[in-house]
Amino acid sequence: MSSKATPSTRPHAPDLEMRKLFALIAKVRTIRETLSDMVRNVSNSYLRFIVSTATVLTWKLATIAYLFFRLSGKWLQFNPLSVLIGWDTYSYVDIAESGYHNLRLFAYFPVYPSIIRVFYLATHDPVLSASLPAFVFGFAFVPLFQMAAERYMDRQSAIKCAIVVAFFPVVFVFTSLAYADSILLFLSLQFWIEYKALRFGRASFVLAVASLTKPLGAVLGVPLLIEIVAKRQFKSIAYLALPFFSMMAWLYYGYYSTGDWFVFRRAELSYWSQADWLRSSLLPFLKGQAFNFQSVSFFIIIIVGFLVYLTFQEDWRLGVFSLGTYASIILFAGPPELSYLRYFSFIFPIWFLGRRVRSWSLLLIYCIFMSLSSMMLWYQFATGVFVG
Repeated sequence: MSSKATPSTRPHAPDLEMRKLFALIAKVRTIRETLSDMVRNVSNSYLRFIVSTATVLTWKLATIAYLFFRLSGKWLQFNPLSVLIGWDTYSYVDIAESGYHNLRLFAYFPVYPSIIRVFYLATHDPVLSASLPAFVFGFAFVPLFQMAAERYMDRQSAIKCAIVVAFFPVVFVFTSLAYADSILLFLSLQFWIEYKALRFGRASFVLAVASLTKPLGAVLGVPLLIEIVAKRQFKSIAYLALPFFSMMAWLYYGYYSTGDWFVFRRAELSYWSQADWLRSSLLPFLKGQAFNFQSVSFFIIIIVGFLVYLTFQEDWRLGVFSLGTYASIILFAGPPELSYLRYFSFIFPIWFLGRRVRSWSLLLIYCIFMSLSSMMLWYQFATGVFVG
């Protein structure tokens, strides 16, 4: 009796490997779909503000801890807040403690020193009084940025934009330091939200405070003024009264103290040697004089100018504000490319272009790279190097 060989039911090795591969691909797809659902659910709730803000805050605190433990005993006295202070911080604290007793101090507008003064009355610690409010504004701007961005894009794109701007090294560092930059950025976004919501009374108050924070804060009122004139709503000009008289009061204080209405500008030119690109390069060249062509500054000016042009495609109001700030920086700010990079980075509408980042994976890579760059920049600041 002959017997027939029966085929083996055990799969061949190649078939087994293919089944494992397909199973792995299926798991990856399942995980990806789950994560996509989670992102979608977060984006459709108020958690979207908490998640982005917590992400930025956590990494700021982690960076402070890293820098402190790396630098303690070498550069810093044993105070974690030491990594937040330096350069301009001392001038702000000086104003808070003793007022504008020196001409050079008029380069610094009064809002941030006033905040320091209020905190100092409660804490009696100048380092804490300067660091804490600036640091809080430095992560509180994130949800405001998202709210402003959501008027021009979907919620997921707004989250990505907020992460892109918050992790950019210059913004990440200077919104953490005891500087006025974080306060102005917060106020600028708050003004824009109120302005777009047609809450002109609130917008007027925020504009007044922003104008007394840094000179560039006054540029926020330009789109509002143009819109009022264009629509012939001349009664609405009354909303600009508070910012106008606030600025006039500050200018009069400078005049009363020094005899110069624009003493803040004289302080910038005399004590901080602000030689902007226009006067240090272009005008000397046109006059046939010796000049210094700063190629890096020129490159930054061109690139940011193109980004400013793109903001007009989003909203002419954004474009006007961006162009006004951009022109003011070129005409009045400086000196070197480090300062240009710092000032230009806080033109918030250009960051709305970050919505073109579609991939969360690409955003993660961006955050890792920018985080390392932020650590290096912050390390330099903490060791006394001028970074902008």
